[in-house]
Amino acid sequence: MSNNRLNNKRYIKTKFGRAFINQYGYWQINSYKEGNDGKLLHRLVYQDYYKCTLFPTAIIHHKDGNKLNNEIENLEIISIAEHNRLHKTGTSPKHKPHKPHKPHKPHKRNSSGYFRVVKDKRSNLKQGFIWRYRYRENGKQKSISCMDIDKLKEKVLSKGLEWIEL
Repeated sequence: MSNNRLNNKRYIKTKFGRAFINQYGYWQINSYKEGNDGKLLHRLVYQDYYKCTLFPTAIIHHKDGNKLNNEIENLEIISIAEHNRLHKTGTSPKHKPHKPHKPHKPHKRNSSGYFRVVKDKRSNLKQGFIWRYRYRENGKQKSISCMDIDKLKEKVLSKGLEWIEL
């Protein structure tokens, strides 16, 4: 290993081997002698303390949010769903009640003046564009197209879909 590489990284010695701060901000072991090369220090600390072997999918969470604080009191094993909720909302549901949903926003105004209607430019058409009503049916995106917006409205209403003027 070159001196230049050693000087660019901050290393510490641990009982698991030499560790550096990786691109994600965690201490990572990079010494082959101990057999832990590439492993994350916080996972090794947890396994050593609890005398267990973690599945690769197990999440070891830093309670205080500091990825460099690998004290055993700061580490806890949690589910992937719990971990995602924790980082998405900044709090765990077991610590704080669920937030109520935001109120429904009014429809955004678009250039057509109608909800779900867009003007698609088409160079092959005489008028240069076509009106398109986009909607979802059975989880798939669908659309109804027409050159005349009044005829498009008729087609949309005949299918039982909503036509909203913005």
